[in-house]
Amino acid sequence: MPAEDETLASRGSTLTMTTGDMATKTRITVQEAYELRRFMQNLEARRITTPEFKSVLMILRQHCGADTALCEWTNSVAHKKRDRGLAFEAGIGLWIEKFEVDAYFSTDVPRLKKIPMRIFDRLLNLFEDAEFDFEGLDMKSRFPGGYSKEEILASIKFMYQKVENEHVYKLITSTNNSIEDLRLMEHFVTGLQHSDWGDPPYHFRAVQDDITSTLKRLIGARKRVIDKNNDLLAMHFLSAFHLTEVDLKLRGTRPNTRCLMSVDSTLSGHLSLNLGLYRREDGEGDAIELARPNWAARLACSHDYTRPFLVTDLEEAEYFWNGGGSEDSFESALKVTAGRNGKCILRPVRSN
Repeated sequence: MPAEDETLASRGSTLTMTTGDMATKTRITVQEAYELRRFMQNLEARRITTPEFKSVLMILRQHCGADTALCEWTNSVAHKKRDRGLAFEAGIGLWIEKFEVDAYFSTDVPRLKKIPMRIFDRLLNLFEDAEFDFEGLDMKSRFPGGYSKEEILASIKFMYQKVENEHVYKLITSTNNSIEDLRLMEHFVTGLQHSDWGDPPYHFRAVQDDITSTLKRLIGARKRVIDKNNDLLAMHFLSAFHLTEVDLKLRGTRPNTRCLMSVDSTLSGHLSLNLGLYRREDGEGDAIELARPNWAARLACSHDYTRPFLVTDLEEAEYFWNGGGSEDSFESALKVTAGRNGKCILRPVRSN
């Protein structure tokens, strides 16, 4: 056995023998401890691989908190096609925005008899926003006796009924809906058309912090090693989850449409994991154009065909192979490889 393996193995054995309380709390095995320590050693030497990183995530999956950012991604290793979790919700939301919200607002006057759930729920959420006001409406003339957001919200809820199987809220025609009530509803709904529908992306740092704290708890890993090599960790993270798919089976009306997560870049030139919709025609997948939210350059996409879900501090010019650009990465696999200047970079790998 190589000397370094003997050292790692003895460390694992010592962990079990002398830190019984920790082992009991975490239920980590000697084998798992060995693999985690080996990973930390390779990270410090900057020679980890993406499969090794994914294997470590599978170990951490048993020991990270259920509500942590890390849990979302360790689950994504185990279940590559996402049918739950944050990525799933964001992907489904993107599909709804493109094929339901856009279709709803394609007419000059919004149709109030049936309102898609996503639009109606967003309207309800507006009234819970402390900064929401009734700009553009003469509320005093409409409600000379006074009004409150709570009363208007209750009135809207009374007017509509949620129909789950149709993914809409239906106007209850039996209620005594006045013309003024419907005009007020039309005003609110119309105002949503140009709002930002997607949630801003979150940062890889949240995942890295969870990895750091979990490894420290399990094997006493040093935060300094992870911080010093966080660029390498981020690159392998991007490679590990490149082309993760969101399961659109619940939206079966468009069987040729897929939702994929791919490595891309933000308007500020930083690498990110973006969600996009792709329509398969004649054996090839074409990206579907999306609305670009009014976000800061650090959060917004560099083009109109994907939307950032997770952003990193990696600058595209420094960490991505300068071929066709990261916007074309959905057509290729990715690998982390050594660059000419000694740094590691992400490089597309063609399948043909």
